Amino acid sequence: MDDAASTFFMLALSEWQEILEEEEEEGQRGGSVEGRKQIFRDTEEGHRRLMQDYFGDNPVFGD
Repeated sequence: MDDAASTFFMLALSEWQEILEEEEEEGQRGGSVEGRKQIFRDTEEGHRRLMQDYFGDNPVFGD
């Protein structure tokens, strides 16, 4: 590796490290609010019920 490529690589690595450090300082983005209880929602069962209600043999909604 020549000097120019080596210098470029070291600068890119340094920039990447700075970005990672800034992201760590910013903390967690999104997700659960600290101190709040997480509510389990059975999304697969909800999807199954939704499909049954609209597109099943005896739909609850529609014609």
